[in-house]
Amino acid sequence: MDRARKNITTRKLVMASFLTALSVVFTRFLYFMVPLGGLPAIRLSFGESPLMLSGILFGPLVGGLSGLAADLIGVVVNPQGAYFPGITLSSVLWGVIPGLISNFFKKNKIEKDYSIVNSVIIFLLVLGMIGAFFEEKLLSINEGKLYLYEKPVSLLISILFIIIFGALVFLPIFLRGKESGNKFFSFDKVVFMVSISYIVISLGLNTYWLSIMFKKGFLVLFPGRLLSSLAAIPIHSMLISTLLRYTKYAMND
Repeated sequence: MDRARKNITTRKLVMASFLTALSVVFTRFLYFMVPLGGLPAIRLSFGESPLMLSGILFGPLVGGLSGLAADLIGVVVNPQGAYFPGITLSSVLWGVIPGLISNFFKKNKIEKDYSIVNSVIIFLLVLGMIGAFFEEKLLSINEGKLYLYEKPVSLLISILFIIIFGALVFLPIFLRGKESGNKFFSFDKVVFMVSISYIVISLGLNTYWLSIMFKKGFLVLFPGRLLSSLAAIPIHSMLISTLLRYTKYAMND
């Protein structure tokens, strides 16, 4: 811990503060909610990206502090319902988890390509989403026809779903080896860090917090949140990967 404190320079704090401010703006002002079961269960925003980037660049301690500050400041400047400490914990972890993984990559000088691992993770998430939709009877098959929310799914939509499914699974492989300002943070490793963070925080903790807050079953909220995570993972990965190219100098302290 003492060593981590010594590595926190003024420049890092200034950059982390800027990323914290970006997170507050994205999370509290530039977002939209997708209702699920009549409740605002899915939040779509870019607020997590600056926090993950802070953890990747400056480590779990600074990343966690960025997440803590972003949530507490956000509650003050634009409260959205009653304060819930679980959401604050999740905000802290958005910086801590990528920071821990990035430190592991740097400390062990891991240059292994994670593209195949990422594709397997996304493939399993897609299968999990389909299984969850069938389990909750949001998706069903009757007399050879596919139904979504008791409405028949057209052939065009089915083909589009297959294309999106394939793109999600093979995109990490297609973009393998793309550098993001540092050999330890190529695109495949960014996708891995974002995927793990989303599985633990968004799919796990945040779904649980929402089930407590809205008194809804975990599995009722889970399918929609899994769907949103599948869309968010590649978007956040590309955004963070792009930003890493412009913050390369921050890693050279």
